[in-house]
Amino acid sequence: MKPISEETRNSIISLLDSGLSSRQIEAQLGVGHTTVDKVRASARPDAQKRSAGRPAKLTGVDKRRLVRMITSGKADTAVQVAQELKDTVGVEASAKTV
Repeated sequence: MKPISEETRNSIISLLDSGLSSRQIEAQLGVGHTTVDKVRASARPDAQKRSAGRPAKLTGVDKRRLVRMITSGKADTAVQVAQELKDTVGVEASAKTV
């Protein structure tokens, strides 16, 4: 890896602080996203990377509630569980999601 200038490093840090992703900084400054990640690790070790992907529809609490419903016998089918989830929590989920 070729070393980057102090000016580029400072630019990366300021863009990280403003909330841009590694890929966005890569496109703006012309440095690799792995370089951005290395600068993040050294300059801001406590800063977390943004999580990728779609957020989960069901929380951990919802999942435990559904398992409890099935194991206790309050619901027998996924359709019943999905309906109960909609009625109690307000989350619409298909039977396939459940």
